[in-house]
Amino acid sequence: GTVQVQAAAADGTTLVVFYDGATPIGSVTHDGSTWRDAGNSPIAGAFINWATTPDGAHSLNATAWDALGNSIQAAAVAVSVDNTAPTASVTGPTGEMTTADGAVTVAFNYTDANPQQATIYLVSASGVTIGTKTVTGLAAGTGVAMTETVQVSAGAAEEGFQAVVVLTDKTGASTASAPGGSGLVDNTDPVLVSGAPTNTTPSATVAISATLTDAGGSAVNPSSISVTVDGALVAAVYTGTTITYTAPGLSDGEHTVTIDAEDNSGNKADQLVFSFTVDTTSPTLAITNPSENAWVSGTVNIE
Repeated sequence: GTVQVQAAAADGTTLVVFYDGATPIGSVTHDGSTWRDAGNSPIAGAFINWATTPDGAHSLNATAWDALGNSIQAAAVAVSVDNTAPTASVTGPTGEMTTADGAVTVAFNYTDANPQQATIYLVSASGVTIGTKTVTGLAAGTGVAMTETVQVSAGAAEEGFQAVVVLTDKTGASTASAPGGSGLVDNTDPVLVSGAPTNTTPSATVAISATLTDAGGSAVNPSSISVTVDGALVAAVYTGTTITYTAPGLSDGEHTVTIDAEDNSGNKADQLVFSFTVDTTSPTLAITNPSENAWVSGTVNIE
């Protein structure tokens, strides 16, 4: 693009010509009080338009003349021209679930010969930025693939989001990718209720159950479900919204069930704890009055 060039010229200078190597690329004149461009318009400084200059290394130099034709050449300055805009595209996340204060993995590709930095934005469905991260030290290349973990802002609302990557090159030019990927912020805990049984059962084989639901959108994570009976982990089954387990061979007495679960965003349900009693011992009964082979008549007290 167009870049302002600053050069210190001695008193009495009437003309300064700027060169890219040996090729003139601009000039300014001085009438004793005012600097003017090639069109004789007053200017505050010299500006060189590099927009049509090929990308790569160039040598900028200048020669100044006074009114008597004396000239002096400035020492050349090496510059790098980059007129090619950087590009970036987002390839992930793909349906990632998280919570406010959680983290998301963003994948993207970029192309640039002189990249300076990439800034990643997580943008919610309502247009709110819920996370940012700037990455420096990028390698030059075409279709360079990167993955970065971006922290979700505390208090992010429960809704979907996408990622945008802004790639900036060393000239300061930047390009924003189209929104890409998809994810969901889920701040709603799953709910565990209806643990059963909670009374006394006459069988040593007991059907244990509970109801587990999640209204947050990311759904229950079945692998997170943990059921223990008297502290021992058991292999419960989760179907629909119901957790079931049949406990065999329980001893008489009280038994305690503990259930924990999470959703796919990592929200934890309040632990469900309930107890029941197994009683497989039949009651005893014996008649002590009247005694064996006793004679009775009328009303008799039976003990």
